[in-house]
Order: sequence, then structure tokens, then C-alpha cells
Amino acid sequence: MRKHLLLCGVSVVSFFYALPIRGQEVEPVDSLEQTVQLLYENKPVKYINGAASYISGAEIENVPGSNRLNALAGRIPGLSFYNIDGLPGFENSTYRLRGEHTFSDNRAPIILIDGKMDDASSLDSYDIESIVLLKDAAAAGMYGLRGANGIILINIKRGKEGKIKVSFNTETSFSQPTRKPKYLDAYQYGLLYNEAQLNDNPSATPKYDAATLEAYRSGANPYKYPNVNWQDEFLKNTNLMTRNNINISGGGETAIYYVSANYLYNSGAFNVDKDVNTYNTNTSGNVMNVHGNVQLNFGKYLKVSTDIRAKREKRNAPGAWSDDYGKDLLTNIYSTPFNAHPIMNEDGSIAGTSDYQKNLYGVLNHSGYSIWERSSISSYIDIAYDLSRWVKGLSIEGRAGFNTYTDFYTNRTKKFATYQLMADGSYSQFGLDTEIGNSGKYKQIYRNFDHNIGLRYTGDFDKHSVDALLLFDRQQVMNAQSTQLTQNF
Repeated sequence: MRKHLLLCGVSVVSFFYALPIRGQEVEPVDSLEQTVQLLYENKPVKYINGAASYISGAEIENVPGSNRLNALAGRIPGLSFYNIDGLPGFENSTYRLRGEHTFSDNRAPIILIDGKMDDASSLDSYDIESIVLLKDAAAAGMYGLRGANGIILINIKRGKEGKIKVSFNTETSFSQPTRKPKYLDAYQYGLLYNEAQLNDNPSATPKYDAATLEAYRSGANPYKYPNVNWQDEFLKNTNLMTRNNINISGGGETAIYYVSANYLYNSGAFNVDKDVNTYNTNTSGNVMNVHGNVQLNFGKYLKVSTDIRAKREKRNAPGAWSDDYGKDLLTNIYSTPFNAHPIMNEDGSIAGTSDYQKNLYGVLNHSGYSIWERSSISSYIDIAYDLSRWVKGLSIEGRAGFNTYTDFYTNRTKKFATYQLMADGSYSQFGLDTEIGNSGKYKQIYRNFDHNIGLRYTGDFDKHSVDALLLFDRQQVMNAQSTQLTQNF
């Protein structure tokens, strides 16, 4: 178990940066008077003077994909990200605001949701009011050393005074590989292999003789002379994603509220044999979110806001996902030659060779399954009291927040044997067939408690304005891990 305790006292006079505001067909307003949420406060654009970029949630609402931050690609200058596998449902990326050149080993920016550190990977786009990127020391100074690599600040929608507004959105989208490389078939591979062999050694005997090349070309005996396009066989051309959201907002002078619920589903990127197993071995996943916030006004001076969000995620994968070969499944699809071996032998056994013992069909359908599940809850309460009755422009404010998640990893794996057809018609076996008898279960718990209290002063003097905040912030983080082996469950 690891615990981290952070105490921070901050005294800041804030001056803020100019942001481009997207043009809209609305009544003319002074764009410099528009406000954006920046860490501990709302600020008019005219007071912003650091390096920052802003985008409204409406601009990324209808962009396909489960990770909303990936939808920012090309929309905000200075933000770059790296996605290693790119599989639908497995879209967690590494983000950079200051590039790769930094003195710290950790180059990732801090991600804050309404000013709190939280996971934004599967946040629903319809709940996002705006996203602000704070890039330099002047912009991120309010967060101290934790903001050294920049801050991605996500602001959630709030209710507005007026009649109850109910909104329902449903989407169905299809994603496909950005680029599908065209590879040599078995005949072309054999020709060029012979050519490369002769370039290295002109006196060498070609590996593939004329009869073998003709057999590859004609496809007369696919079991002895295979010609398998692994990409077409096992990688889907399109992946289905559905997204549904319902939200309700409204309120009056004493209370405003916003409540939403959403569900997202990814069907999986691979072609699996559904007749083989009673369980799912594809890389599919689903996410369910419920979120609500309320702001209560008690007279002229006291304001209380509370927010709570609950999320349930589940991702599925083949059992071999737990080893390096399974995680590199896309790479192995692209790197296995067309003539390596057939998918299945003529006798119905899973094909393989001494060089290619892990048949891709077997990995997808005969290695068991892996499940990753996360349950998370995040909540906070804000209290602000206006002290203008005694000192004009002075107020006291505080926040208490809590977020936690629990991860469960279930690996129910099994091994499978592959068989190579030999010249005499017999089969050579590699590996053994095993049953799913054991399951490794791994649990991780994360908890984050934070609270702060501060005094704020705002005032105008002739042509000058002052906005000062004296803040005390305390954060406690706890991680706990455990592993257990459960038999036959």
C-alpha cells in the first residue's frame, strides 16, 4: 500500500490570457467579457495572459470514438498524443503539451475535471462544457509543481435557470483502419525471397522451386501450400460503436441542476469464431456513466454546489492478451507471411510450424479470455460565502472532494496445440491443449481525498482590477493492490 500526502499553500494574484472564441450566429456580445473556467475560478477572457487554448464541448460532441481527449487531435495547437494499439475500446493515449523534451521522467500533463484530478478516458462528450489547455508556467502556476507539464482542464456542464430541458441523443458509428497495408501473397513472397537469396549468394539453391511457386499461385492444395491473407481473415473492415445519452437540466433562483446518464458500446476489432466458445474473446467493451450536479443559493451570501459521478467500465480481450504475443496481435497479423501455414489443417486441427507455433486463429479463439472492469465514484462539495457585508469584494470558499476506483482483472487462459503437416503426411505437434481450470484475479484500489479553503478578494480601483486568492490545499492519495488465484469459478 502506498500513501502520498500533499500540502500546499498558495497566495496568487491572477492575471489571465487571451483565447480565440469560435464565431457563432448569436446576438452581438463583447467577446472579451466572455468567461472560461480556469482551475479555481471563472475568468473573463480579457484577463488571460498566459499560454492557453480553449475549445467548447459542442465542437467534439459528434466526433466518433470512446476517448474524448483523442477527439482534440488537430483542434488545439500544442497538444500531441500517442496511441499504441489504436483498437476500438482500447484508446487510452499518452498526451504531451510540452513535447518530449523535459527534465522530468513524467512528461504527461495533469488532467483535471472541474479542478479535480480524475480519469477522463471515457467521459461522455455531451457532459463537457469546455476544455482548456494551460501550457506554460503563467497559466499553470496556480497548481504548483504538479502543473509543470501543463494542465488539461475539463469543465462539466451545469444547469441554467429556466424550464426543465430534457435532451436525448443516440448515435451509431463505424470505425475502420486508417490504412490497411497491401502485402505480398504467397507466390509473390516466394519469388522475391528467391531473388533476395540469390542476391546474397548467387550459387545458392532457391528455397522455393518452380513447382512450389506454381502451387502457391494456383491454390490447388491450400493445406500443403497455404496462401492466407491474415489481415482479411481476422481484422474487421468496420467496427460498430453505439452511444446513447440522456440529460435533464433546469432550475430557478434558489437551485439549478444538471443530471445525465449515458451508455457506450464497442463491438470489437477482430473476426472471432462465435461457435467455438460460450464466452466473448473479442476486444469489445462498454461504459456506463451517471452524473449529476446541483447548485443551491441560500439567500444573497451563501452558495453550495455538489457534484457526483459514477462510472462502470468493462473491456474484453482474448486470454493471450496477458502475454506479449496477444498484446501485439495487430503486429503479428501484419508480420505473419501468407505462406507460413494454413489456418486449419485438413484434419481439422489448428495449423502451425516450428517457426510460427502460435496460430492467430488459436490466439483469438482458443486461448481463453481476459476481462478488465473498473467501478469508480467521484464527488465533491463546494461552499462559498460572500463577506461583502463586512469587506466589499471579500469571500471565503472551500471544497471537499473524494474519488475512488477499483480495478478487477480476470485472466482465464488456456493453451492450445498446433500441428505441422510433414512431407510424409504425418503431423508434428507443438504445445499442448489445456482446459480453463484456473483464473488469476488481480485487484487494484485507488483513492484520492482532497480539500481546500481560501480567501478571495476582487476589487476595481479606477481603471485597475485586482483578483487575489489565498488558498490552502491538501491532497491524500492511496493505492492498494492484491492478487489471488481462484479455482474453477
